[in-house]
Amino acid sequence: MVYENFFHLLDLVIVNAWLLNKRVKTDKKSENKKNLMNLQKFKSEVASCLCKMGYNQNSKRRRPSNTLIEQMFQTKRCKEIAQSIPCKDIRRDGMNHWPIWSEKRIQCKFPNKLSAKSLK
Repeated sequence: MVYENFFHLLDLVIVNAWLLNKRVKTDKKSENKKNLMNLQKFKSEVASCLCKMGYNQNSKRRRPSNTLIEQMFQTKRCKEIAQSIPCKDIRRDGMNHWPIWSEKRIQCKFPNKLSAKSLK
């Protein structure tokens, strides 16, 4: 019963998002009226976008060749894990995607040099 209610609620949210998307695209006085998606295509786009979140498409497992091993020793390795890039719709929706400023000091080659602000 709980699963049925959850999936019904999820379906309701997606249909409301599709209706809102349809209303926004038809209200604009542009040629986007031709590019309206039907509900099935919209659901598949949302599903593929959600499935790709947090998935790094560039990482492939393979045996390194000798040139790759030499390049790994020559290049400096990054300490942080690369973050996945969100879908185009998420990047361009203009909602709460501003950088977060912090007052922490940045680690750099010159430890005596103080930096005022940094991005998280």
